[in-house]
Amino acid sequence: MQDSRSSSSMTAEEASRGVAVEKLDFMKQWGLNTYKCTKQMIAERFGRGSRTVDLELEAQIEVLRDTKRKYENVLRLARALTNHLYSMVQTQHALGDTFTDLSLKSPELRVRT
Repeated sequence: MQDSRSSSSMTAEEASRGVAVEKLDFMKQWGLNTYKCTKQMIAERFGRGSRTVDLELEAQIEVLRDTKRKYENVLRLARALTNHLYSMVQTQHALGDTFTDLSLKSPELRVRT
């Protein structure tokens, strides 16, 4: 009875060790990759290394930058249009108020119904 219990607990221990070893290997690989990327980035920034270039990715980035510039231009134009429309509405209200004042002071300007 003790042998079966100890062998099952050993199997559970081995399984948990296997999971722990996998996690440790994953963390080790992640740490190495992060270190290499950081080292490359610092070398590029200080001019000690050549810049890593992925031509396909660079082309996609350029397309995205161009699209961003176009959307920023659309946003700028939309804001300008909004400001112009707001000014036009303010002018309409001012004209309406002025014509109302004039119609009260000048009976010939009143609308006849």
